[in-house]
Amino acid sequence: MRAKILVISLLSVECVAALYLALMAWILSSWMIDDGLAARLTPSGWYLIGAQRLGLVAVVSAAFTGATWVVNRRWITGSLPSERRSCGWLAGALGAAIFLAGVAGSVQFVARQPFL
Repeated sequence: MRAKILVISLLSVECVAALYLALMAWILSSWMIDDGLAARLTPSGWYLIGAQRLGLVAVVSAAFTGATWVVNRRWITGSLPSERRSCGWLAGALGAAIFLAGVAGSVQFVARQPFL
């Protein structure tokens, strides 16, 4: 019984953390820049800034995926049906959600070119 409560609690915390990071990835990737920088940018500059923001999101996503995998491997192994694959699959899915939110934000940033 205690093991089920631990697994449900841990998975809930991981999902809430992934949703929060996905929201932050989307907001920070699509956020506007100031007028001075926007006036000096060439058309390719918008792509470079979008790629830079996406690169930061990729690093955060990879770090979250690795941390989630390690935590799941330590605390959930033995409680899920196929232990080894479930830990990696869940960590990868949560990390992919964060990365895809960053991709959506970066594409929106490049397409709209928002500035103050």
